[in-house]
Amino acid sequence: MRVFDVWCQLASSTDKNWSDERCHAFVCKEEHSVDMCCCHTWKLANALKRLKGISNSVLVHVILKHLGSFVWEHKMIGALSEEGIEATHAKLATELKKHKSSPMKAAKQALSKMAIDVLLEDRGRMSN
Repeated sequence: MRVFDVWCQLASSTDKNWSDERCHAFVCKEEHSVDMCCCHTWKLANALKRLKGISNSVLVHVILKHLGSFVWEHKMIGALSEEGIEATHAKLATELKKHKSSPMKAAKQALSKMAIDVLLEDRGRMSN
């Protein structure tokens, strides 16, 4: 589970201008070592293989073969992901369940909570 956790943290980061060290932790620039323990993406692939969860899926192929070169070239990954959209959808769905009779009230509540989250996140970054 640690491999999945670390990989997800790296892949979901919205930081830009990653250092070479951070890119290397995500996926190696060099040929992979025989045991493929040189980066978190290959560790993820090995973990999936052990769990019989790696397949011929297009997504797994893209992650293993193409995502690394994108990260090296653009020094980011999560800033272009759908994670923000998914988080917004989850908050809106939660509020809609709470306020079934008033979709407008649900939307306002969800937007209010998201604005507070963004404000707190920005303050946290400024203090670092």
